[in-house]
Amino acid sequence: MDRCPNCNNELTGEYCSSCGQKRYDHNDRKVSTFIKNFFEESFSFDSKFFRSLKLLLISPGFLTHEFMMGKIASYVTPMKMYLFVSIVTFFISSFISPDDLRSFEEDFDVKDFVESYISQSGVGRDVFEARYNSEIQAKLPLYFLLLVVLFSLPLKVIYLQTKRLYVEHLVFSMHFFTFLLIMFTLANLLELILPDIGYLFIFLAPFVYLFFAVKNVYGQKIIISFFETVILFLYFIGLLFFWITAAFVITLLTV
Repeated sequence: MDRCPNCNNELTGEYCSSCGQKRYDHNDRKVSTFIKNFFEESFSFDSKFFRSLKLLLISPGFLTHEFMMGKIASYVTPMKMYLFVSIVTFFISSFISPDDLRSFEEDFDVKDFVESYISQSGVGRDVFEARYNSEIQAKLPLYFLLLVVLFSLPLKVIYLQTKRLYVEHLVFSMHFFTFLLIMFTLANLLELILPDIGYLFIFLAPFVYLFFAVKNVYGQKIIISFFETVILFLYFIGLLFFWITAAFVITLLTV
C-alpha cells in the first residue's frame, strides 16, 4: 500500500486526498523538474500568466479593476506578476548595461565628482566600479519596489472620496510599475539599434497608459482623469529622478 510521504495517509491516486501533495517519485528529483516546479509555484507560469500579461499590456487598469471587484483566481496575482517581470527586467539590464557607474556619470555629468571620490577611497577605478555595480544591481529590485509603495500614497489622497482601501491603490501602482518595467526593457533592447528611441517607452507610453488606467479604474470624466494623470505623472518623474539619485548616493557611500 502506497502512503503519502508528507502525511503518511493512504495514497490511492496521483494526489493525496488528505494533504493534496502529488505522488512523489524519482522524476521529482531531477533538476529540470525542480526548476519547473519553482516557476509554477512561485509565478504560476502557465496560460494564466500569459493571459494576465496580455491584459496588462493592452487593457490599462483592467486587472486592477478585476482585483477591486474580487475577481482574483482567474489572473496571476499583482505581486507574482511584478516579481517575475522585475527579475527578468533587471536580469536583462545587467547584461545590456553592466556598468551602472559609467552610465550614471555620462547621463548626469558627474564624472569629476566620481573620480574625486574614487581617489579618496584608496582603491583603483576598476575595483571601485566592480564593487559599485555589484552593490547597486543587487539592491535595484528593492529600491524599485519602494517606488511602487511611494507612488501609491498620493492615490489614496487624490481618491479619498472613493473610500477605497489602500491595498487597492497599491495594486494599481503595482500594475502600473509592472508595465513600466516592461517598457524599460523594451527601451534598453531597442536602443541597441535605434538610439534615443527609449524616451518614447520611458515617458510617452507610460503617460498614455497611466491616463487610460486612471480613467478605467477610478471612473472619472476625461478632463478630470487627464489632470489627475498629469499630477500623478509629474510625481512619478520626480520619484524616478529621486530614486536614481538616491540609489547612486547610497551605493557610493556604502561601497
